[in-house]
Amino acid sequence: MSFRLAVSLFLSLAVFGAASFGATSVVSLDGNDWRLATDPKNVGVAEKWFEAPRPEAKDTNVPGMIQIAFPGYAGRPGIGATL
Repeated sequence: MSFRLAVSLFLSLAVFGAASFGATSVVSLDGNDWRLATDPKNVGVAEKWFEAPRPEAKDTNVPGMIQIAFPGYAGRPGIGATL
């Protein structure tokens, strides 16, 4: 089997095989239920900030800009929402 044929077969199965398992649902992340905290020391993942809301987090809208909640901030955000 040629490489091109193998790739074509794989892509066909991936596209048409996924469709046969039924429709997927889409969850919109838009809204104002988001809390945003700055993470200037980049410790949020290591400290598992995602497990509970941060006390310094501010309400924000998605889509949106971090500078609306934290004017002048240009670092990494810590983002969370209860879905």
